[in-house]
Amino acid sequence: MIAAYFPEEKRSTMNGLFNAAVPMGTALGMMLGGIIAESLGWRYAFGIMAIPGIIVSILFFWVKDYKTVELTKSNAADAQTGHTRSRFGETAKEFLRTPSVLCTYFGYMGNMFVAAALMTWLPTYYHRMEGLSMDKAGMKSSIIFLLAVVGAPISGLVIDIIRKRFLNARMSFPALTSLVATFFVFIGFFFFQGQAQYLILLLWGLFISMFAAGASAVTQDVMQPGLRAISYAIALFSMMIFSFTLAPIFVGAVSDTHDLITAFRFLPLFSLFASASFFVGSFFYVRDLEKVGKVTLKEEG
Repeated sequence: MIAAYFPEEKRSTMNGLFNAAVPMGTALGMMLGGIIAESLGWRYAFGIMAIPGIIVSILFFWVKDYKTVELTKSNAADAQTGHTRSRFGETAKEFLRTPSVLCTYFGYMGNMFVAAALMTWLPTYYHRMEGLSMDKAGMKSSIIFLLAVVGAPISGLVIDIIRKRFLNARMSFPALTSLVATFFVFIGFFFFQGQAQYLILLLWGLFISMFAAGASAVTQDVMQPGLRAISYAIALFSMMIFSFTLAPIFVGAVSDTHDLITAFRFLPLFSLFASASFFVGSFFYVRDLEKVGKVTLKEEG
């Protein structure tokens, strides 16, 4: 919907604003979840936190959508006429023939693996290491992720400005910011502790979300409009399966056999993998972008 409602040159900016909602929700969830769990019990935390999601899901029935286009073979002529439908196999090949979007998926998974691990385990870390109550530990952790509310919109604006000169900025900039995030999470857990470590993690919180604006835009840029929803859905699905499902399990398993800080010291590897994925994808982005035919989308009545 963002790709349909806003021009291509502003796509990163708008995706940055959209992606700021994720860390904001995460931070509020960690903070309120800890308070509710401490005062009422953990069962109430799960139940009460589901209420906003139910309300928002109902409101989506009143959001206007755009008319989709036929799934066509990826060349300019077909995209304009919309007469040649693509079969499932051809649609799958379309993704496999688009390296930039595949690299974007890997970048998503790597960065969100680190984020999901720390979202889940940082409150426990501060509870164990500093003796904080769970509500205070949740509050301290939430501030780290709240900084992503600043990072995501700023990165989107910067990317759209840089893209006027460097067309592959939507992949090269996430590669750079992911590398910076790798640096902060590495030195934070290997060389520092206490207040100094917390300050470094605040910087990590600022940079970790900066990939999202460009990466979200790429999932739309290099796919024809009939495949954009599928493209972004694959990014979210792979992120949820690999990152939000496996990251907490991985950290918990390593923590059980060693300790929590040892588990955290593996995380820079996943962030570095994300940076490398975006970097490789940047070499294919322009070519993939040129394959996409231009289609005008109309709002549903």
